[in-house]
Amino acid sequence: MVAICLPRNNEMLVSILAILKAGAAYLPLDPTYPEERLRFIVEDAQAGLLVTTSALAAQLPQVTPLLLLDEQQEAIAAGASENLEVTTTPANLAYVIYTSGSTGKPKGAMITLGGLTNYLSWAQQFYALESGNGAPVHSSLAFDLTVTSLFLPLISGRGVTLVPEAQNIETLAETMKQGHHYSLIKITPAHLEMLNQVLQPEEFAASTNALVIGGEALLKDQVAPWREFAPQTRLINEYGPTETVVGCCIYDVPQAAELSTALPIGTPIANTQLYVLDERLQPVPAGVPGELYIGGDGVARGYLNRPGLTAERFIPNAFGQQAGGACIRLAISCAIVRMGCWNTSGASTIRSRSVVSASSSGRSRSLSASIQRCVRMW
Repeated sequence: MVAICLPRNNEMLVSILAILKAGAAYLPLDPTYPEERLRFIVEDAQAGLLVTTSALAAQLPQVTPLLLLDEQQEAIAAGASENLEVTTTPANLAYVIYTSGSTGKPKGAMITLGGLTNYLSWAQQFYALESGNGAPVHSSLAFDLTVTSLFLPLISGRGVTLVPEAQNIETLAETMKQGHHYSLIKITPAHLEMLNQVLQPEEFAASTNALVIGGEALLKDQVAPWREFAPQTRLINEYGPTETVVGCCIYDVPQAAELSTALPIGTPIANTQLYVLDERLQPVPAGVPGELYIGGDGVARGYLNRPGLTAERFIPNAFGQQAGGACIRLAISCAIVRMGCWNTSGASTIRSRSVVSASSSGRSRSLSASIQRCVRMW
């Protein structure tokens, strides 16, 4: 595993692709994190290398070998340029992202190449990346929201706009005001609320073909300006904990429909299952509150170096079946979503949540050709 702590620039992008191309997994670090959190993550992950710059190295814990890109340019340029002969499988790790969860103690969710491929393959088609001009990357690499904005344009032959780092939403807003007609912009509801206050009515429609919104509960009032000023812009509520590769279910907001105050989280993406269960892990009827469990190809392998927590929170999927009816031990990561229920249209709704997780034996699939091409070009 290779830790990476770089500014939001081309070096960051190339470094991620290089790590994946070498058959390793990347561990993103946010330089704005407190030193104590950074030290815990680096020590807990036991990364073999930390890729950074000399400017950032001074604020990072010196507990693993460093590769300082700005000081090693000549050595890197002198290296071999042939493609590496590295064999990976869907079970290999793609990245590890640390999340605090309800306990406040960081834990690293291990996302596999198979899980990442499942999400990206589905999202590439559903979000129609070919119809716009890529996406802006405006969030930290250590936030899984960035996975959507970074990888989807690359595997679709579209551009990635690396928005300069700033402490507020104004930088993203200025980028949107330039009328790029992005394929999508991935944001949180809090981002959306702030954008609604700084964008002019005529600037909404020219900014993006789709807003993919996730990370928090999405409210009717937050999407109202877009329904009024940019009726052709798709508004998608994407829900999923870090343990299920960015998003595991979506609600494509209808333009003309009457909305309730809080929008539903919708229905599962490809190769994903949602179960609303009671305390005995039995399905509940439509409209009855329960806890939402998530199974399928996108569930994380578990928590890095936390076998006890993994065993506690990643549980067998009693509902998965192979051909012939045999039960298999599939991943079920769960958002254990308190007070979740199915509504009459088949979409799931939530009122509060606390994330737990799950492990997966998963089904084997080869890494998609589009991701292979994306990585090999570097």
